[in-house]
Amino acid sequence: MKIVALMGSPREGSNTDTIMDKVLEGAREAGAETKKFKVWDLNISPCQGCMSCRETGICKHYDDDLANLVTELGEADGLVLGAPVWGGFVPGQFKMLFDRLVGAVMSIQPSAEGVQVISRLPWKKRNGISIAACASPAKEMTEANIIFLNHFLQLHGNGGDIREIRAPGLGEYGQVRMDSDDLEKRLEAMGMENPGMMAVQSEKINQDFLHSAYEVGEKMVKEF
Repeated sequence: MKIVALMGSPREGSNTDTIMDKVLEGAREAGAETKKFKVWDLNISPCQGCMSCRETGICKHYDDDLANLVTELGEADGLVLGAPVWGGFVPGQFKMLFDRLVGAVMSIQPSAEGVQVISRLPWKKRNGISIAACASPAKEMTEANIIFLNHFLQLHGNGGDIREIRAPGLGEYGQVRMDSDDLEKRLEAMGMENPGMMAVQSEKINQDFLHSAYEVGEKMVKEF
């Protein structure tokens, strides 16, 4: 089983990146092959909106990394998509990638209802996981990202199971990796009351996020 992941944070070692790595760790230990594509490593040019790819699935403007990525997505038995919340939505670099993917992996065809969107990827059942992390402690701030990512997973999953990881309250770079000592220092610097108690609680939340991510990755493979 092959799992392909698209990492939407342009910061290596970010909270989203760390959570995704834990998902992939669980998938590997359950026997899957995993491959992660990082938005900061991809050579993807911005969409010109000419719409020609909607007819052919091929972009006539650019010879970049898109075609190889589409091949990898087509080979995948499972997809993991992750993006932090920036300004209420996914980062611009990640959105630019998905703008280019529209015609490459989706075909818009007439139907009795007007139009129908069909996946261009080879037909197979694909399980999926969507990950959204945000600085706000309000879980609902992850909603727009999750809806966006789930739409892609549903279209190409052909009935596969989709799981969600919502990670609010992660305002510091790499916060999900921090232990209570690191967290206490940051809380003290912020002038928070009872930083020691808050740090212990925050470390427990971090551990829960990562443990849940590992389990979700493991189940993605075992329950396929």
